Amino acid sequence: MEKVESHYPEIVDHITLFNVPTIASAAYKVVRGFLDPVTADKIELFSGVPSERFKELMGEDVIPAEYGGRNDIDYPQTLR
Repeated sequence: MEKVESHYPEIVDHITLFNVPTIASAAYKVVRGFLDPVTADKIELFSGVPSERFKELMGEDVIPAEYGGRNDIDYPQTLR
């Protein structure tokens, strides 16, 4: 996050991280206190897949179907 804050603080509108482990959410609550408030307000962490939040941020046509959108392009699978 330091790299994002240092190099892209005003370029990034939102950073939305999903499927975040509980320990990472807890660590972020501590780290958030050290971030600039403007930057901190741009970062969101979700333990699952926030389909409704995705729809607020971007069109359903670009959200992969597996995350609640209508995009059916076959993306490479990530390790789980």
